[in-house]
Amino acid sequence: MSSFSPIGPLMQQSWRQFTRDWRLTAGISLWFLLPIGLDFLRSIFQTAIPMFSNGNTGLVSSFLFLSAIIALPAAVINFIVYFLTPVRLYRLMLKRDTQHPDATSSKSSWPWDLLGPFLWIVVLFILMLLGCLLAGVMTGGITAVLAHVAFHAGRTWTAILSLGLGSLTTVLCSVYFGVLFSQSIFLLIEDDVHGTGAFKRSAQLVHGRWWSVFGRLFLNQLIMGLLFLSVFAIVFALSVFLIWTISGFQFSNLNQIFGQFASNPAPSSALVSIIFIFGLIITLVPVAFQICVSPYFMTYTVKLFHALKASR
Repeated sequence: MSSFSPIGPLMQQSWRQFTRDWRLTAGISLWFLLPIGLDFLRSIFQTAIPMFSNGNTGLVSSFLFLSAIIALPAAVINFIVYFLTPVRLYRLMLKRDTQHPDATSSKSSWPWDLLGPFLWIVVLFILMLLGCLLAGVMTGGITAVLAHVAFHAGRTWTAILSLGLGSLTTVLCSVYFGVLFSQSIFLLIEDDVHGTGAFKRSAQLVHGRWWSVFGRLFLNQLIMGLLFLSVFAIVFALSVFLIWTISGFQFSNLNQIFGQFASNPAPSSALVSIIFIFGLIITLVPVAFQICVSPYFMTYTVKLFHALKASR
């Protein structure tokens, strides 16, 4: 077993590949705009119903029925895009990292052949989390019995100890097995290893390197989370200032805006515009982050996977 790639070089290599391939990854990531756009248009459609119906109950019912019909194909599209676009991105990144000759265009086909195996891995992860939750419940129950019978603790302390240890068990169990099986998706895409076989192979890759893998994954998620929160906070503050500017500073806080909108059966066009702008900004920030920034952090996990394979 050879030495494992340090965090610094791993981040530098990820940045180089990200800047080299950003056009390719952006071309695929733009598909995330489709479900966001459909959901936003449907929400705007539902929001505009009171304004254009003028209190006509029959017209409102027709609009709501039409909205429900539109929601079904939109849900199917959302499912396909949110499940297959990350798989498509990872397949491109895995091939680019190994200089595979097929990874030359963002117009690669959709990985329909991986949809079933990928969903099965998701199901296995859910079952793993449910098992961790069950372990937490059992730990909490045993703790409650011991605290009450052996130590004669009161109800309050029994509940605190039971809930605390049960939650801690669930979290630790989820983190441990989550890291242990974290390479399953890459093994499915690159090596065509399915289901429990991918879980077993992932555990073999991580074995003896659990803390190293955990530290690298935790740092990756921490940086991504802090970066997203910073960007979102700045954009949120700017959007609030924009709303107050448009409204002529007649509202002292957002509760007044949304409260007036909710209580008014026929809100003014200016109020609708304010809500539209606010919703548009808040909706686009996460998807813009997902398109422009997330591929770097995904590239990092791909580099980590290949570093694990190379160290064995």
